[in-house]
Amino acid sequence: MKKNTIFLALCLFILLLGGCGTNRTEPSEPPSAADNTAGITEQDAMKAALEHAGLKENDLTSRHIEKDSENGKEIYEIEFYAGSSEYEYEIDAATGKILGWEEDAD
Repeated sequence: MKKNTIFLALCLFILLLGGCGTNRTEPSEPPSAADNTAGITEQDAMKAALEHAGLKENDLTSRHIEKDSENGKEIYEIEFYAGSSEYEYEIDAATGKILGWEEDAD
């Protein structure tokens, strides 16, 4: 009788442990293009800004690029100097579209 009770308790314990797994589910459909945050690279964003400004990389005296989020949208904030001018750009990190820009000439 004691062996049956131990066997039954052991079986119950194993059944309980079997239910203690991760509660992970696989997505039912692949992520959409809107979920893809890869978009463009920093180099692509800088190239778009330089083309818009009519400059080349070797015209710059300094530059700074930072990826940020604005209104739920990933953007690149780019700042660079060429000659006596400072340029600031905001570029959509998904599409490469220039969202805004400013040139400040000294």
